[in-house]
Amino acid sequence: NCHKFYKVEGGKACLSCCPLIHSDRLNRLVFNPESGMCDWPFNVRNPAGNCNDVNQIPRSINLQSTIRVNCSERRTSLVEDNEDCTRYYKCVNGRPKGPIKCAIGTVFNPVIKVCDIPSNYPDCVLSK
Repeated sequence: NCHKFYKVEGGKACLSCCPLIHSDRLNRLVFNPESGMCDWPFNVRNPAGNCNDVNQIPRSINLQSTIRVNCSERRTSLVEDNEDCTRYYKCVNGRPKGPIKCAIGTVFNPVIKVCDIPSNYPDCVLSK
């Protein structure tokens, strides 16, 4: 189902739905596996399957490959994604929330903790 996705919370897979589009009771955003977020249907390449199909809950999830950030501090903070400098995580009570994608054309600048223009954070190399 292209409107649903699983979030891992406390080691358990929790089924979530993408929100409705502008209070339209029939149309929803679709899950974009590239960004890991709900998105406009026209931004998602070939949504998987029929949007009315029901997916099975995953049998197992490799948490090591899905969590790429250390939220060891017990305060709210923003932390860079070590694999993709256009993303970051919000750490809340020692747990990562995200990834959160920066706006197109920007990168996460861990020095000032905001999405910024790439020239202000040259350590990030964007693929062309």
